[in-house]
Amino acid sequence: MKFTLIIILLFSINLIAQDSVSYSYYDKKTYDLYLAENWKELISTTKQAFKSNYNSYYLQMRAGIAYYNQKNYVKAIKHLEKAREYNITPSHREYLYYSYLYSGYTYKADYYFNFFRL
Repeated sequence: MKFTLIIILLFSINLIAQDSVSYSYYDKKTYDLYLAENWKELISTTKQAFKSNYNSYYLQMRAGIAYYNQKNYVKAIKHLEKAREYNITPSHREYLYYSYLYSGYTYKADYYFNFFRL
C-alpha cells in the first residue's frame, strides 16, 4: 500500500514538472530552431509557447519568419502584426512588406514600402 502511494506521488510530481516549462526554455529553443532554419519545428514550438500563455516580440517574430519561409504569408502577417505591438524594426517592416505583397494585400504593402525610401 505504501509502495503504491509513493509511486502515485512520484508520478504526479513528474507530471507537474513537465507542465512547468519556462519562457526561457521556449526563447532558447525557438532561437536555436531559427538559427538552424528548422521552420516546421519552430512553428510547432511557438504554438506550444502560445498555448502556455508565453508571448513576446521574439516568439512572434520567429513564428512570423517561420511561416514566411514556409510561404504561408497570411499566417506570417498574423504573427508579424502581433510582434509589432511590442516593437518594430527595419527587418520587421521588410518581412511585413513582403508578406503583404506576396499575399496580395498590395495596398498594405505600399505602406511599408514607404519606409524603404531614402
